[in-house]
Amino acid sequence: MAGRPTEGREREKEKEKERRQTCVGCKKKFTKSDYCVICGMCNYWYHKTCAGMSDEIYKCVEAYCKENSHTFWNCMPCSAYAKGITARLKELEGRLEVVEKHQEEQDQEMKSVRKEMKDTNREVKKLEKKVEEAKSGACVLQELRERKTRRLNVVFYGIGEAEGANTTIEDRKDWDRKSCQNVFNALKLNIKASSLKFLRRVGERGDRPRPLLVGMDNMDDKEKLLANARYLRDTHLSKVGISADLTPQELQEERNMVTEAENRNKDLSEEELSKNLKWLVVGQKGEKRLIKGVERTHPPGQQTQQNRKQTRKSTLQQPHLTRPRTNSKRGLSSSDSEGETPTMRKGKRRQQEEVEETSQDEQEEVVEEPQA
Repeated sequence: MAGRPTEGREREKEKEKERRQTCVGCKKKFTKSDYCVICGMCNYWYHKTCAGMSDEIYKCVEAYCKENSHTFWNCMPCSAYAKGITARLKELEGRLEVVEKHQEEQDQEMKSVRKEMKDTNREVKKLEKKVEEAKSGACVLQELRERKTRRLNVVFYGIGEAEGANTTIEDRKDWDRKSCQNVFNALKLNIKASSLKFLRRVGERGDRPRPLLVGMDNMDDKEKLLANARYLRDTHLSKVGISADLTPQELQEERNMVTEAENRNKDLSEEELSKNLKWLVVGQKGEKRLIKGVERTHPPGQQTQQNRKQTRKSTLQQPHLTRPRTNSKRGLSSSDSEGETPTMRKGKRRQQEEVEETSQDEQEEVVEEPQA
């Protein structure tokens, strides 16, 4: 079995040798006296006479073959085939020229399309920017409307809810209204719960009391309540917290402010650290601001609960803390009738704030909200 491929190759070699010794024209083998010539394309041999070659041409072909080791002569079948190939090549060259011309036109069109696409992309980006600006403007307007809606609202934390399966909505509202009145009384504020615009629990009922959203009657009552909310810690309602009703964006801004303070404190210089300076977020909820100063902390036992009560009592006893009632018919307060102007009342309110800040060693305290 292994010797059969070798025998086949030997037969092929013998056939090829026999073919090279046979004239294609007359199918006869060459002799030493025969004049023969080989085709430069198919490598088949022909007698000079079978190839129709004259003596002059034969001598020329033989001399060229001896000098260059190959011939330039082709037999009739190869010459005909070469003519067909040449014609075909010329046709292909013509088609190639058409394709190249079409390709150039396509390239020009592509360049034009790319330019138009760039212009279109610029226009789209401009439109997207305008849309974003419009959305931003709409968001700003929505945020302003939301803040205006909440500007008189406050949130009470830690106020218990009415219990009982048979309690009605009105019973729960009466309970919450009385709870608010207890807070006002504990702070000794001249605010009536009956004047509140609305009371609404926020969130789903759970194990802990839900926050109570309250709509105040006017801005003066709201500011007075928030300014005195920190004194609840000195009463039997020490677990109750009060804060302004802020929008999600306002809450996020305050969180960002805290993060910004932490980042800035990482880059403090040695001189600032030696002076105990740091960035602080101070102020009531909704009015926080970022300042650089010294954080003041009271050592344990320095300011007792009794001292804070005395400070609170002396502050509330100041006459300028009680606001005069407004005459609804004439739009004037009793102090206006006595010559006191709104500017003077504003100065007194500022004086009250300074007294409160001084009584707490210039440290602004913020009521922490119990977890809802």
